[in-house]
Amino acid sequence: MKTSRLLSTLALGTVLTASSAVFAQVKIGTSPTTISANVNLEVQATNNHRTVIRQDNGFVGIGTITPNAHLNVEAGNMSVSNGADNTFDPTVLGAASIGRGNINRANWAVSIGQENAVAGIRSLAVGYQNSIPVAGDHSFVVGQSNMANAINSFAGGNGSVTSGSTSMAFGLTARASGAYAISLGRETTASGTNSIAAGYSAVAGGSASVAMGNDVSASDIGAVSLGWLTQANGPASVALGYACFAQQNASIAIGNNARANHADAFVFSDNSSGGVAIGSWADNTMTMRFGGGYRFYTNGSHTTGVQLTPGDVTWGAISDIRTKEDISDIESGVATIMQLRPKKYHYKKAEKKHFSLGFIAQEMVKVLPDIVNVPEDKEDFLSIRYTELVPVLTKAIQEQQAEIKEQQAEIDVLKARLSKMDALEAKLAAFEAKLETAPAANSASAQLVNSK
Repeated sequence: MKTSRLLSTLALGTVLTASSAVFAQVKIGTSPTTISANVNLEVQATNNHRTVIRQDNGFVGIGTITPNAHLNVEAGNMSVSNGADNTFDPTVLGAASIGRGNINRANWAVSIGQENAVAGIRSLAVGYQNSIPVAGDHSFVVGQSNMANAINSFAGGNGSVTSGSTSMAFGLTARASGAYAISLGRETTASGTNSIAAGYSAVAGGSASVAMGNDVSASDIGAVSLGWLTQANGPASVALGYACFAQQNASIAIGNNARANHADAFVFSDNSSGGVAIGSWADNTMTMRFGGGYRFYTNGSHTTGVQLTPGDVTWGAISDIRTKEDISDIESGVATIMQLRPKKYHYKKAEKKHFSLGFIAQEMVKVLPDIVNVPEDKEDFLSIRYTELVPVLTKAIQEQQAEIKEQQAEIDVLKARLSKMDALEAKLAAFEAKLETAPAANSASAQLVNSK
């Protein structure tokens, strides 16, 4: 029996009139019946269906003679309608419908609104023209033209559909077809198991994938695509930003028009090229493009770090005097350099295409400890800050140059002395030559005199 009609019958066909201070009469039709005090009002239909109004608290029981609420309905359905009747399948029990034109085809289901159809057990439909088919047990739809077509699912908004177990779709034509998937927004699709799609035209097709933004997709397992026009098509790949594509296993593309086309490649890009994409060139590589340069700080006050300014090809260390204190001249020079032992070597477990050139950190720390990084953990590797050798080399060159200058001065003095000696030697040679020619001249003169 429908509750609304029963309540109307009780209101119009049952009249309680006081006949004394203790007793009351119940008038059903034209035959009044007197009842004594402390007696409940009970009506029993021909099919033994019983309705009772408790005398002590006024609770109404339909299908039960022990109501525990103001209105207690058991072993039946409840309908409140205005206009087209709500309908129930003949075998349905414990269902409820409020509104008009709703159809309940499952036990303990509830429909509220207009033209909703519920066939999933223990399900709830609220709004207009929503649907919960047989597969949608324990599901919930709210809004307009939504469908929850899987167990324990939720569809809301307008035209949203769930077909994956324990999934959720909310928005405008959102779709959640993967088990435990979530689809939020407009024209979004979460088809992968445990996937999430949110935004506009976002598609999460891979298992445990995430796609959020505008026209984005994550098509493989564990892929993440966020932003606008991004695609993450490789397993565990990540695409973030604008028009970024991560195509291979564990690849990452971030920024603007970045393309990670190789496995484990990382591409980080800006828009300094006016929309021209930049991509990876091999597996396990990192590619970055920033037309405005790079800057890396190594402390919180930004006084230490390196930078690569636009157009440069080498890094510059921050060296402004405003970032420094305790300044003094270094003492290490030629003597220090002469203690260094340059080496060539191969790194262990690395490709041996060519020798590497450098120093051994354990040897360097004995000569120039200030440029060696010694970790607290003895298992970690020591490292050398090679660029800090430049001041030491500069000092050595300065010392050598001072020595050369001093030696040059001595050489100049020696040259001057040598020049004087050369001049004296020339004069002496000339004088000796004159002496050698003098006896010959005297002998010739004597012979001439004798001949006369």
